[in-house]
Amino acid sequence: MTEISLVVPIYNVEKYLPQCLDSLRAQSLRDIEIICVVDGATDRSGIIADMFASVDDRIVVIHKTNGGVSSARNAGIRAARGRIICFVDPDDMLLPKACEVISRTFAENDADIVTFGAYPWPNFHDNPWLHNVLSPRKGNYKDFSIDLLLKEKASPFVWNMAIRKDFLESVDICFDETILFGEDQVFNFAIFPRAKRFSFIDDKLYLYRVDRIGSLMDSRYCNLRFKYEEHVAVADSITADWSKQGYLELYGKDLLLWSIDFLVPPLDNLTEEDRVEVMERVSDYWAQWFGEDAAATWNLDGSARQLMAVVTQGRANSEEFSQAVQAFLGTIAPTAKEPLGRRIRLKLKKILPLPASVAEARLSELEDRIDWQVEDAAACSQSLALLEAELLAHRRQNE
Repeated sequence: MTEISLVVPIYNVEKYLPQCLDSLRAQSLRDIEIICVVDGATDRSGIIADMFASVDDRIVVIHKTNGGVSSARNAGIRAARGRIICFVDPDDMLLPKACEVISRTFAENDADIVTFGAYPWPNFHDNPWLHNVLSPRKGNYKDFSIDLLLKEKASPFVWNMAIRKDFLESVDICFDETILFGEDQVFNFAIFPRAKRFSFIDDKLYLYRVDRIGSLMDSRYCNLRFKYEEHVAVADSITADWSKQGYLELYGKDLLLWSIDFLVPPLDNLTEEDRVEVMERVSDYWAQWFGEDAAATWNLDGSARQLMAVVTQGRANSEEFSQAVQAFLGTIAPTAKEPLGRRIRLKLKKILPLPASVAEARLSELEDRIDWQVEDAAACSQSLALLEAELLAHRRQNE
């Protein structure tokens, strides 16, 4: 049996695919297969994959009609012959000893799932939130704990973990092909509670390309309301599965707090009109799975209770909403800083579209000045205002 199957979903990435496949072929562990699933690509991606396969018999190419990244990954899982399955996005890269380290970790710890670290690429995209989620701490665990998902860097990506194929087959989990954005989160929340043995290693084995023009994530940033509506679909899919499996009874309060943190702070980026409509979807989600008075039912603290009230009552006034968000974020240690960093980058995107070489160099310089740990809403607004003024001046100089 092959040791590791690397599943690569491919759609219109001709510019990046050769670099990705070169990094996979260069692995120090030779006993691998590279499964390229060409998902209805309309550029030369399929031709490139076939060319690589013609010179390396470890590469298997599957051509299929377009069904999305989840459909492509599922096709790759079905075709995989390896003892271990990893997912690699086609614009990213593996470091040379990645497969060797993964194989050794499974052998030493008999894990169902191994989670490893990654570097943002190019490195000037790094920020404290991204550095945090891509930097798991070393540890082995027996049996599932909610902390594995919420505190141990097991989410929101799938490309920084490896899974034993026989375990994956035994639990019969695949990617939800109805989820258009956030399928990684749904997959992780499904597979982790079903596993028994986990290994987290602090080795950084993966290069994650950030802000690629034309990527799914990049396109979703262009329509924030649509993106945040899809967030609700992600939360709904996760909660439906957890309810069916009985996990909701055990971890309901934790999942509710996660949903507040995942769904609500990003809405500060929307217009008040759009915010009200997404709030309605969030409120319906809470009522369906956690009850009409979820805050009281699950005994939430003051800041979480207040933020839920603002959302369920449709109070979309920017100042009131922002204050409620900041009060809540100050109580959620694992992810409290992330929405501010995301909010700043989204603000910058609106001012000066990314990526572009001159823009990125300027952004890197400006972002170094931001106090990413700031929790005070006024200080955050002041930082954003300064950045906006500098970027607008820079853009005018280059027009």
